This record gives sequence, C-alpha cells and structure tokens, in this order.
Amino acid sequence: KFIFRHSPGTEGDAEKNCSKAQTVAYQKTSRRRLKRIRCNMEGKRLENKRRKEKENSGKEVDIRAEKKRILKHDWSQTRAEVSATLDVGFPLDSNQVTLECTDCQCSVTLPDGRQWQCELYAPVVAECTSLVQKSKKVVVKMVKQDPNIDWQQLEKVEGSPSLPSSDEELKDENPTVELVGPKYDYYESGANGDTVTVTLFVKSISKEALAVDFDERGFLVKFHTKNTNTEFLEQHGASEETTFTWRVNVKEAILPEECRYRLSPCKLELILKKKVPSRWSSLELAPPAKKIEPLPAPSNTWVPVSRNVQGRTPLSNVAPVHQLTNNVQPSVQPVTVLDSCAGDASTASAALSDPLSKKVINKLEPRLPPAPPALAPPVPAPPVVVARGYTGLDNLGNTCFMNAVLQCLANTREFRDYFLSATFQGELNRDNPLGMHGELAVAFAVLVSWLWSGKQRSFAPDRLKRLISIKASQFTGFAQHDAQEFMAFLLDGLHEDLNRIHNKPYVERVESNGRPDSVVADESWSNYKLRNDSIVVDLFQGQYKSTVICPKCHKVSISFDPFLYLTVPLPKRQRVFVVHFFALDPQSVPVKLRVRLNHDAKIQDLKEEIFKKTKVSPKNLRLLEVYNRRIYKVYGREESLVGVTPKDQIFAFEVLDRDVARERVVEVAVVQRALMPPLANTCSSCGKECVAEQDKLKRCTRCFRVGYCNRVCQTNHWQQHKSACKFCPELVGLPFVVSMPASQATYQNLCRLMEAHSRHSVNVFQPPVESSKRTLEAATAACTNEVADVNNQEVEIHADSVSQGAGDSSGAMFTVTSVSSENTDCKTDFILEDEGNEPLDFSGVIRLAMDWKNDQRQGNYVLVESKEVEYAMSEDDRNMSIYEEDGITLDQCLRLFTEPEVLDPQEAWYCPGCREHRQATKEFSLWRLPVVLVIQLKRFSFTRSIFRDKIDKMVDFPVYGLDMSPYYCGPGTSDGNPPIYDLFAVTNHHGGMLGGHYTAFARCIDPVDTRLSEIGWRLFDDSRVVDVSDPRVVTASAYMLFYRRRGVPFDLPTVAPRPLSSASRHVPVQSQKLVKDQENLLGQELASLSDSNNNRRVCESSDDSTMDDDDDDDMNGPD
Repeated sequence: KFIFRHSPGTEGDAEKNCSKAQTVAYQKTSRRRLKRIRCNMEGKRLENKRRKEKENSGKEVDIRAEKKRILKHDWSQTRAEVSATLDVGFPLDSNQVTLECTDCQCSVTLPDGRQWQCELYAPVVAECTSLVQKSKKVVVKMVKQDPNIDWQQLEKVEGSPSLPSSDEELKDENPTVELVGPKYDYYESGANGDTVTVTLFVKSISKEALAVDFDERGFLVKFHTKNTNTEFLEQHGASEETTFTWRVNVKEAILPEECRYRLSPCKLELILKKKVPSRWSSLELAPPAKKIEPLPAPSNTWVPVSRNVQGRTPLSNVAPVHQLTNNVQPSVQPVTVLDSCAGDASTASAALSDPLSKKVINKLEPRLPPAPPALAPPVPAPPVVVARGYTGLDNLGNTCFMNAVLQCLANTREFRDYFLSATFQGELNRDNPLGMHGELAVAFAVLVSWLWSGKQRSFAPDRLKRLISIKASQFTGFAQHDAQEFMAFLLDGLHEDLNRIHNKPYVERVESNGRPDSVVADESWSNYKLRNDSIVVDLFQGQYKSTVICPKCHKVSISFDPFLYLTVPLPKRQRVFVVHFFALDPQSVPVKLRVRLNHDAKIQDLKEEIFKKTKVSPKNLRLLEVYNRRIYKVYGREESLVGVTPKDQIFAFEVLDRDVARERVVEVAVVQRALMPPLANTCSSCGKECVAEQDKLKRCTRCFRVGYCNRVCQTNHWQQHKSACKFCPELVGLPFVVSMPASQATYQNLCRLMEAHSRHSVNVFQPPVESSKRTLEAATAACTNEVADVNNQEVEIHADSVSQGAGDSSGAMFTVTSVSSENTDCKTDFILEDEGNEPLDFSGVIRLAMDWKNDQRQGNYVLVESKEVEYAMSEDDRNMSIYEEDGITLDQCLRLFTEPEVLDPQEAWYCPGCREHRQATKEFSLWRLPVVLVIQLKRFSFTRSIFRDKIDKMVDFPVYGLDMSPYYCGPGTSDGNPPIYDLFAVTNHHGGMLGGHYTAFARCIDPVDTRLSEIGWRLFDDSRVVDVSDPRVVTASAYMLFYRRRGVPFDLPTVAPRPLSSASRHVPVQSQKLVKDQENLLGQELASLSDSNNNRRVCESSDDSTMDDDDDDDMNGPD
C-alpha cells in the first residue's frame, strides 16, 4: 500500500514520478515477503530442534536412571579378610540392607531395589560375613577360608585359571617363614596415647620386597632380607629369597588408613593410629581361649607350708618350683610348653595351633595327677599355658627397665622361694613409717606367683608400678628410667616392708680409734642389724671397709659401711700421648716418652705420668704444643687433653726449681729464626731454573724471598707479589724454654744457655773470616727499581728489618730480640742489649727470638740449618702400642674400684686432726661378702655436670667362677674356701643416652650346686621369653650382673605367719583397703595358710581396723 501525491508541474514530470513510485513500492513488497519466508523457515527449524531435544532428553533421563541403579564398588584384601565397598550415594541404615552370602557368592539388595551380586574369586566363610555402613557407602567384610590365597580380583571371571593347590603354591612361590617372637619393641606416644610405634629389629630389609598391610585388627609384614644379614638368615635356616611374614593382632582396633611405616637399615618402624585413644597394657591381643581369669585356689594348694616347725628350714628341703603345684611328680623327658595340659583335649589342640607351643624345652616338667575325691568338686584352677619360668612381663609404656629388674629378682632362687612359700607373710611390717605398710611386699609376692604359675604368657605389673609411683614420684608416667635406680628403690622398699625390727633403737657411728679391724667391723655390723634386719639384708647386703688418709697430717680414718650392690667404674677410653722431654741441663739427651692416659685427662695428669718416668716434679714442668717450628700453645695446669690429636707435638721442658734457687726464677720461651731466607732456585715469574753460576737469580731487596731472571720478570710478577712483599725471618729448629735465677739473668748468661739449647735442633757453621769480605754472589734489586747486577752493586738491608744490635762488636752469631706471642716469625718489639753484669729486665717480655745472622754481606755471618732431634727412648715406651686396648675385664673394673683415689674438691673430707676439709685419699675394700652379689657396671658418666655419656665397650665377665679373693680383706671362711661366685642373671641396656631398651638374661640355679641350673638361661625381652645358650649371656650391653656365692647354703626363715589383714590402727583406711585387695588376689595364688578357724579369724580381723594392742600381740604370735 502506498500513497500517490501529485505535485504541480508538467505532464511528463507527472508520469515520470508515477513510475518511480511504483518501483519503490514493489521493492518494499519483495523485501517483506522474503523476510516472512525466512521467519517461517526459522520457526520450522526451531520447532524441529525442540522436538529432537525433547526426544533426546527423554533418552538421557532413562540412561541416568539406569546408571543410578548400578552400584559402583571397590575392593581390598588383607591376609585374612576381603572387603567390598559399595557406593550407595546417600546415608543408609545397614538394617535396611539385605545381605545374602554363600561360600562362593555374595548379594546385597538396597531398599530402592538396587542390587549388587558377585561370584567371588575364592571361597569365604559365609557365617563370618558382616555389613558395615560408613557415610554414603556400605562395606561388606568377608573372611577367607584359606588365608594363604592372594586374590587377584574380587569376581571370578569365566575362563580364569583355577586356584592353585597348596602343594603347587609352595612349589611355585618362594619359601615362606612365619616369624614367632621376633625381637621388637613398642611405645605409646601422643597426648592421649593415641599412637603406638612398633619397632621390628631386623637388619638389611629389602625395600623392594617389603609389604605392610594394615587392618583394624592389626598388621601383616612381608619382607626379604639381604645376604649381609647372615646371622638372621642362619637363625631361621633361610636364604635371601625367603619371604618372612609377621602377623600381629593388636589389643584394640586401629585406623588402617592413618597407619604408616618407616624403613631404616637396622629396623622397621610401624606407626599405628588407635581408633580409641587409651593406654594399652600390651601390644598383642591375647588369644580369647587362653585368657586367664583369677580363680580361687583349689583345696590342694600348691605351696606347702609347715606351721609347726620353728627356726629355719634348709633351702635344700624346699621343693623345686616344678614341685610347688599340687604335689606333682616330675617326668624326665622333653616336653612342649603346653605339655602339662596334655590331658585336656581342647587345651592341647589350642596349644598345637599356637606357634610358640612348638618350642621344646629340655627340663623337668610337671604332669598333673587326677584330683582326689572330695565331698564337693574343687574349683578348677586356671590351666598352665607356658612352662614355669617362661612368663614375660607386659611393657606398660617404657617400662622395660622395670621388667628387666623384676625378672632378675624373680629368678633369684632364695628370694623367689621366700615369697612363694608365704614366709614373708609372717614378717610383714606394717608399722614402719619408712615402708608402705606391707603393700609393696604383697604386690611383689603376687607378681612372683604369677611369673612362676605358668598360667599366663605375659603378666602386666601395673599394680606394682602404681604402688612405686605413689612412693616415688619420679617413676610416675611413662618416661625412661635407670634400671639400677629402680632396683635400689624396690629392694629398699621391700626391706622396709619386711624389716623384722619394729622399734629401731638409736645407735652411734662406730669409730676405729686404733682398735682391730675385726672388732670395729663386727660392732658396726651389729649396730646396723639392730635397725635393719630383713630378707634383703640376709641375701643382698654386704660390708666394705673405707680407709681415708689426710694428705697433711696423715691421719688414718677407718670405717665400715653396708652396701646393697657394688658400682664398679669402667676404665675410661685411653690414648697414648707422645711427649718430647728436655731436661734442665742442656747437655742432657732429649727423651721421647709415651704416656697412656684417659681420653678426658688433664695436663696435670700428664705431668704426673711424666714425673713417674723422669722423676721431675710436676711443678717444674712446662708443656708447650709446637706447630711448624713455632709455639702454638702453652698449656695450663687444668687444661684438658681432649682436643689434642696424635699428630700434635707436645714438648715438656724442665725449669729451675724455685726452692733450689732460693730466689725468683726467670723463665722465658725462645724461638729460633734465620734473618736471611734461602735463595730461590727458580724465577718466581717465568719459572726458569738456575743451572749455571752466571745465571744466578737476583733477589727482591724488600723481602729477600723471591728471585727473578731480569727486570722484565720482576715487572710482570710485581702485581702478584706486592701484597706478600714484606720482610719475615724464617723459623728454624725448635723452640725451647730457658730458666735461671733472676740475679744471674745477664745477657751473656742468657746467650750461653740459648746457644746450648739450640744445638739440639739446628746445625750452625761459621765460615772463615776471608769469605765475609766477599761481595754477594747473588744479585738483588728493589721491586720498584732496576734489577742490579751482583758484580757491580752492593745492596744494603733495611735497617728497620734486620738490625745488628749491640752484640755485633763482640762477634756474636745471633741477636736476641723480644717478640709478640702472636707473631714470632715477623714482628720484633725491641732488641735486648748487653748491659754487662747487670741482670736484664724481663718485665713485659713474653717471648724471645734467637735471630741467627746468616746474611753473607755482613761480617761474622753463619750458615744455619734445621736438623732432626736425636731422642733417647726407653724399651718399655718403644714397645708400647699407640692404639687403644681392645677389651675390658671385670677384674680390671674391680681393681679400679679398690684402688686409692684422691677426692675431688667438692667432696673434700673433714680431717679431725687438721680440723679442715682436705682432698684426702680414699680406698675401698670388701670386708663382708653377701650371698647374692650385684655388680653394676658404671657405663654412664657426667661430663661438665651437664652431659651424660655412655661407655659401650665390651666388658668380659665370667659366667662361672668369679674369684673375689683379691678384693676381699675380711676374715677367712670357716671351711677355708675362697669366695667364688657364679652368674645367674644379667640386666642389659641397648642403645644410648637419648633412647634405649632393657632386657635380661636369667637362669634358676640348682639348690645344691650353683654351677648347675634347674632352668637354663632365658632371654627376657618384656613379654617375649626365649631360651639362650651360655656364651650369648656375655655381651657388650651388660649393665648389672647378679652372682650367687658358691658353696654357701642359705636357710629360709620359718616364722608363724600373721593373718594377712591384721593391719594396725596406724595404717590409713585407704591403705588398708588396698592391702586387702592385694591380699585377696595373693590368696588365690598362694597356699591356704591355716585351717577353717584361722581363716575365720582372718576375715574377722580384716573387718576390725581399731584392734587394741593385746589383740595385735595375739595375732602376731604363732598359731
């Protein structure tokens, strides 16, 4: 549609305008039509696109729905279990899930209808399959029927090879050894004890073959060792291809995903994360079938006690430990550790399944006879699961120090029988304020009874540790402690709990006052027994003699004191020091000495040894260290020799004694120097060598140390040489020390002594006088001027560098100058002048230099050169090895213990004669030897009162026949036999100061002959107990040695036992309750100590805590 408007004009113009308007209208119409067509086509295209998208979206929804119905899963395995983890997608209650499992198939059905089915790779135990829900996942746990099969996949694929049989698997795979009781340790850490670190001590584990699997119940370690670990491979009869496995079921659940391990050349560390933070009493979980619950003792109790015999019962009449249960008759044959339970079929089968039960022990083992008929059936006693004496102790957390000591004491035969026979009950002292009201003794008796009952593989001594921590706060917690410190506290506590003296009298210290030693010793021992009398004193305590001598008035004080153990020092690490000794007389030949001293010895110790060889008083010796012909160091009296190396040269010079001179003595150290350095043979610039007389090099006139061919070489080398171009005399010979009375210290006397001493280390030659008139044969030139020719130029030495001094007119061969101590080779302070007979003033003089005048341009010059000193040497020093001695013996330690020693200033002795503190000489000797001798090797020492050091050297000690006669000064024995001891226990310390581990070796001696064993040597490593041979007992880790005296019988005291609960009114109520609890536990293990009336009286007395004195006296009397 358009509008035509006619404008005024001609007719032709009107027609023209009309056709133009039609054309425009047509074009607009065509554009509108084309646009409409395009819009229709685009609309159809979009409609088709939407239709296709709608169809495709429907398909995707179906695909997503189908995918949602498929359960994604993952799987993992351990040695015993297989776990399948299903991804559910949302939290789900496990009760809503249906689990169906057979030996070869597993099916899981979810509430929404989804299902997961799987045909398993290998058979499983269907009854043990369980379901665990974790967040949005469900975990199916299945137990393998054959733990030795390693699953390659979860599902059994059609056509997969069949599982190999056991025989084929053994043929195809490497041989496998399952470790039983390997050497390991563990400790708990963290604020709440949430981490356990287990250390497996095996060397050279192959990193490539190591595999560690963690699960909630424990871990499995598979590894190979290299051929370098020959001892371990030989022990198990294996090779480098052998696969070792170690499976541990821990006491409580752990988090496998947070556990890790760390491998080092000597050990494998496993860091376990606990699921519930708590303190574990042990690492491994005890088998449920073998768990021992405390039960009442049967009527035929295993500890016979005769209450009608008074006095003492010989130990030989006490039955051995294997006869202390149910009147057992021993059977002489090798038996397994569970052989005593062979009558019980279930127990025997359980024993055979335990790897430890396969160990054979050649010893007397009891066989339980049938119980006698009774009106009522007796309460069954817990089964014996290990051989008696093979029960370990749980590590409660760094308590290996306590476990080692307890095992040694529990294997002290007389001490063990004392507690097992219930004799201690009649000697409990609950009134002693220094003790623990009998609680410690009862707890120790419970411990000993468990260790020798054979009813547990390992026992947790937590009750004993808790009691000790109450009394001694230093043992609270789980820090590391010293085993000797713990043993001393434990024996002292047991002594006070078992002290037979209830009212200790006051006694004064016994003084010798010139009386015979035997009288003083017996009086001192009697006074000591008036206050201290127990089984600990009877067995462990001896008496030593102490002799103190005052160095001034020489008063001798002798005293006799008791000892519980001997702490013997170890000879310190020693070194050989080479000393060059020069006597006061310069004509004497120098002597080369070899002195053996401790590694941390001081200069005063070195002087003392030099005095023994030369008879020169230490106060008249001056020690220097010489390096490169200069005095490097002057040693003071208290300086240490720790930093001295074998290459260091130590010189000792004898000086004049002030008492001999009767006046002040002048002492001065002297170094020797040559003023003119030797002429160089090669040009310092071009390196040309001088071969002919006419080709001699020309010197630098400033330093005289370098030479040049010509001026060109000098100019080229100047930039490199100018920094070092200064005059420095050359050191020759060796330094020395001269001394003389101050009144005779004239210049001439000084020069005479210096020349005499210098002849030991230099050769001096003075040419004829005619040669001194010649001009120099070597050319010299200043570094900044032309190089002069030797034939036509005289060269003068700088006056400030080389001065002739006052001695030139007299024809002296050297000048004497004072030099600083730091620069003996360069700087000269001033020149000493000859003042005739007037003594020289040496105030402010540090050292002197003996400057030899070897300048050929001056008159009276000399030729001087160094030479080797000719030393004399004794035959003993020549044969002395400069290396350290290899081993230490126990005899050396005991000799060192009994040698006299000078007390330190802080330990000075108050002399009653001088009435002052003196550094007296003190000497120990043994006067009375105990039945059980405990020797502590003093391996730990303090240095500088801060740091502690450990001596790891091997100490060779005898297992049988330790002769104490050389160290015993007491009265002779009645039978005339020497005091001979046999070893029965050792406490070992492995490691250093910052961390270590304690173990113990022990055997139970024969009651008649201490050289024989009722039970052989065993290694006690916390809960692990294994047999060892005699040679393995002597190691470099030995720390405490337990010896039993040979041929000395010991009789157990037989007293009427007092009721266990007769606590006096002085005991606090809470202590009485603790004693009652402990005594109830002890009563289950020890024998019935009285008839029914006595038992009724025990119950009545335990309820009455306010008993009067008369009742208490009645209770203390014999029944």
